[in-house]
Amino acid sequence: MTETFDEVIRSAVISSRNLLRGGRSPGDVIPLLAGAVGRIDDVPILSIQIVLKTWLPEAIRVAESGNIDRAVAVLNFLHNLPLTPEQRERWNLDYFLAIELPTFLDTFGLNEVPTLSLLKTLDAIVAVGLPEGGGA
Repeated sequence: MTETFDEVIRSAVISSRNLLRGGRSPGDVIPLLAGAVGRIDDVPILSIQIVLKTWLPEAIRVAESGNIDRAVAVLNFLHNLPLTPEQRERWNLDYFLAIELPTFLDTFGLNEVPTLSLLKTLDAIVAVGLPEGGGA
């Protein structure tokens, strides 16, 4: 049985996060994450594609550079984003903005500035919580 795009992406994000937290090497998770990157264009929610296209490669980059804590933070940031319209219906933007986003931002040190990529993807994340077609 072939896994659907959302199963591939969600499984790669959650498994990679858990494996890295458990002390596995980045080499153990890079193939999983690369497979997820290859399925991003299958995500029917454009704003989620934008977020994933920015942050999944970032998770790979920081894991390869040995910054496991940042890789885990990025993967945790992504782990429950809605990948399908049905998941979007059940997704709680308020919870994400109140709990998950501040937790992720807290991983940036005092001398670090969140990247322009992060700031651009915040718009996309908020758009996920808007009714279809945008606008409140």
